[in-house]
Amino acid sequence: MGALMRRQDWAARLADYLTLPHRFDWVENNCAFFTSGAVLAVTGEDYSTPYRGPTTRKGMVAKFKRLGGVAAVMAPFPSVPVLMAQRGDVAEVTGPNGVKLLGVVVGAKVAVLAIEGVIHYEVATANRAWRV
Repeated sequence: MGALMRRQDWAARLADYLTLPHRFDWVENNCAFFTSGAVLAVTGEDYSTPYRGPTTRKGMVAKFKRLGGVAAVMAPFPSVPVLMAQRGDVAEVTGPNGVKLLGVVVGAKVAVLAIEGVIHYEVATANRAWRV
């Protein structure tokens, strides 16, 4: 996939996406798919297609690892310093038990879909970020 460009109305589309009810599901709607939905709202392109398909949590984790993990998922995007991440960009944060989570930058926060629902982390605590 080549470089992604933001839609002209990306901000409104992202806001609409973030107001939808998001329920966590290991296979259908985990943090990576939630984030890819935000990127779809911003760019009109779904980069998560290669990761879809497994029907169990174990299968999803195995496929994600086999395809290269977060580095592969974020390959279409240039990395940026965390503190330069802007609204609509993607960031990786460390969740409970050291689990790496992907989320979308919304101001000074990173919105992440977790088992508890959408939770927010400070951008400043992110491990890395990518420009969308």
